[in-house]
Amino acid sequence: MQIRHLSGIDLTSWPSVKGAAATAYGMSAEQLALQFKEHNSIEQIVVLAEAREPEFFNHGDEDQVVPLKENSGEVVRRYSAAGSESIIQLTIAEGQGTTIGRLSFVVSH
Repeated sequence: MQIRHLSGIDLTSWPSVKGAAATAYGMSAEQLALQFKEHNSIEQIVVLAEAREPEFFNHGDEDQVVPLKENSGEVVRRYSAAGSESIIQLTIAEGQGTTIGRLSFVVSH
């Protein structure tokens, strides 16, 4: 297995988007809001789906930082809409929040 990319994050769903995310891009929250399509990885996910790039996500069902439905759940929806549902897997960790340090990355295999 090889990690080839990180994907599936919808910055608009993050509670801290007005602070940390904008700062990480070196811009104000207002500037980032104007450029979401360019910087928001979930907006580019169809490219991976159409290229038949396999994806695996592990996501806690109680994640308050990166909400499941708006992030990993939305990636699965977009992959399915592109006809690539057979190459994406979402494992939901029941009773878990953010799982950084356990398995919080996308693996391409």
